[in-house]
Amino acid sequence: MSFPTDLKWFSAGEFRNPDLLDPAFLYFLDSVRSRAGFPLVITSDARTLEQEIALPAHAEPPESSLHVAAPLARAVDLAWIGDPVGRWKFERAVFATADALGVSVELEHEFPGEAHHHLGLFRDNRPSRLLLTFLEK
Repeated sequence: MSFPTDLKWFSAGEFRNPDLLDPAFLYFLDSVRSRAGFPLVITSDARTLEQEIALPAHAEPPESSLHVAAPLARAVDLAWIGDPVGRWKFERAVFATADALGVSVELEHEFPGEAHHHLGLFRDNRPSRLLLTFLEK
Protein backbone atom coordinates (compact mmCIF):
# COMPACT_ATOMS: atom_id res chain seq x y z
CA MET A 1 0.00 0.00 0.00
CA SER A 2 1.34 3.44 -0.77
CA PHE A 3 1.74 6.25 1.71
CA PRO A 4 -1.06 8.89 1.52
CA THR A 5 0.06 12.12 -0.13
CA ASP A 6 -2.72 14.30 1.29
CA LEU A 7 -1.68 14.32 4.96
CA LYS A 8 -1.31 17.82 6.38
CA TRP A 9 1.45 17.23 8.92
CA PHE A 10 3.41 14.10 8.03
CA SER A 11 5.45 12.91 5.06
CA ALA A 12 6.78 9.45 4.21
CA GLY A 13 10.35 10.58 5.00
CA GLU A 14 9.50 10.83 8.73
CA PHE A 15 8.91 7.07 8.94
CA ARG A 16 11.29 4.12 8.75
CA ASN A 17 8.73 1.84 7.05
CA PRO A 18 6.07 4.17 5.63
CA ASP A 19 4.56 1.64 3.24
CA LEU A 20 3.87 -0.80 6.10
CA LEU A 21 1.59 1.69 7.89
CA ASP A 22 -2.20 1.53 7.63
CA PRO A 23 -3.50 4.70 5.92
CA ALA A 24 -6.42 4.80 8.43
CA PHE A 25 -3.85 5.08 11.22
CA LEU A 26 -1.91 7.78 9.38
CA TYR A 27 -5.05 9.90 8.94
CA PHE A 28 -5.80 9.39 12.64
CA LEU A 29 -2.24 10.47 13.56
CA ASP A 30 -2.51 13.51 11.31
CA SER A 31 -5.76 14.51 13.03
CA VAL A 32 -4.16 14.10 16.46
CA ARG A 33 -1.34 16.40 15.35
CA SER A 34 -3.87 19.01 14.18
CA ARG A 35 -5.71 18.93 17.51
CA ALA A 36 -2.52 18.97 19.60
CA GLY A 37 -1.26 22.11 17.85
CA PHE A 38 2.45 21.22 17.91
CA PRO A 39 4.81 18.82 16.08
CA LEU A 40 4.94 15.15 17.01
CA VAL A 41 8.30 13.48 16.44
CA ILE A 42 8.20 9.86 15.25
CA THR A 43 10.90 7.68 16.86
CA SER A 44 9.61 4.25 15.80
CA ASP A 45 6.86 3.07 13.49
CA ALA A 46 5.95 -0.07 11.54
CA ARG A 47 7.95 -3.25 11.97
CA THR A 48 8.08 -6.60 10.29
CA LEU A 49 7.50 -9.59 12.54
CA GLU A 50 11.22 -10.33 12.39
CA GLN A 51 12.08 -6.78 13.52
CA GLU A 52 9.64 -7.08 16.44
CA ILE A 53 11.09 -10.43 17.54
CA ALA A 54 14.61 -8.94 17.48
CA LEU A 55 13.66 -6.34 20.10
CA PRO A 56 14.77 -7.23 23.65
CA ALA A 57 11.36 -6.32 25.14
CA HIS A 58 9.11 -7.31 22.25
CA ALA A 59 5.38 -7.84 22.54
CA GLU A 60 4.22 -11.27 23.58
CA PRO A 61 3.18 -12.79 21.29
CA PRO A 62 5.19 -10.65 18.85
CA GLU A 63 2.43 -10.55 16.23
CA SER A 64 0.10 -8.88 18.76
CA SER A 65 2.07 -5.61 18.57
CA LEU A 66 0.23 -2.83 16.78
CA HIS A 67 3.66 -1.91 15.35
CA VAL A 68 3.72 -5.18 13.37
CA ALA A 69 2.48 -5.07 9.81
CA ALA A 70 -0.27 -7.69 10.01
CA PRO A 71 -1.17 -6.84 7.31
CA LEU A 72 -0.45 -3.16 8.07
CA ALA A 73 0.90 -1.54 11.25
CA ARG A 74 -1.21 0.81 13.32
CA ALA A 75 1.22 2.29 15.86
CA VAL A 76 4.10 4.68 16.32
CA ASP A 77 6.34 5.70 19.16
CA LEU A 78 6.77 9.42 19.66
CA ALA A 79 9.49 11.46 21.32
CA TRP A 80 8.73 12.28 24.94
CA ILE A 81 6.82 15.53 25.39
CA GLY A 82 8.70 17.07 28.31
CA ASP A 83 6.33 19.92 29.01
CA PRO A 84 3.46 18.67 31.24
CA VAL A 85 1.00 21.11 29.66
CA GLY A 86 1.99 19.91 26.19
CA ARG A 87 1.72 16.30 27.30
CA TRP A 88 -1.82 16.99 28.59
CA LYS A 89 -2.76 18.70 25.30
CA PHE A 90 -1.44 15.69 23.39
CA GLU A 91 -3.37 13.24 25.56
CA ARG A 92 -6.57 15.24 25.14
CA ALA A 93 -5.97 15.42 21.37
CA VAL A 94 -5.60 11.63 21.17
CA PHE A 95 -8.85 10.85 22.96
CA ALA A 96 -10.84 13.69 21.36
CA THR A 97 -9.77 12.46 17.91
CA ALA A 98 -10.61 8.85 18.80
CA ASP A 99 -14.06 9.92 20.03
CA ALA A 100 -14.69 12.05 16.92
CA LEU A 101 -13.73 9.18 14.59
CA GLY A 102 -15.36 6.42 16.64
CA VAL A 103 -12.16 4.41 17.01
CA SER A 104 -10.36 2.76 19.93
CA VAL A 105 -6.79 3.64 20.83
CA GLU A 106 -3.92 2.63 23.03
CA LEU A 107 -1.87 5.47 24.48
CA GLU A 108 1.08 4.45 26.60
CA HIS A 109 3.46 6.81 28.36
CA GLU A 110 6.71 4.90 28.91
CA PHE A 111 9.36 6.36 31.24
CA PRO A 112 11.94 7.12 32.71
CA GLY A 113 14.64 5.16 30.71
CA GLU A 114 14.19 5.98 27.03
CA ALA A 115 10.96 7.86 27.70
CA HIS A 116 8.48 7.97 24.83
CA HIS A 117 4.79 7.84 23.98
CA HIS A 118 3.33 4.81 22.21
CA LEU A 119 0.19 5.51 20.18
CA GLY A 120 -1.74 2.73 18.51
CA LEU A 121 -5.09 2.31 16.81
CA PHE A 122 -6.82 -0.98 17.70
CA ARG A 123 -7.93 -3.24 14.86
CA ASP A 124 -11.16 -4.07 16.72
CA ASN A 125 -13.63 -2.14 18.85
CA ARG A 126 -12.22 -2.91 22.31
CA PRO A 127 -12.25 0.00 24.77
CA SER A 128 -9.52 2.62 24.48
CA ARG A 129 -6.86 2.50 27.16
CA LEU A 130 -4.26 4.71 28.77
CA LEU A 131 -1.17 3.01 30.19
CA LEU A 132 1.65 4.39 32.33
CA THR A 133 4.67 2.12 32.11
CA PHE A 134 7.72 2.48 34.31
CA LEU A 135 10.79 1.32 32.39
CA GLU A 136 13.82 -0.01 34.22
CA LYS A 137 16.99 1.96 33.59
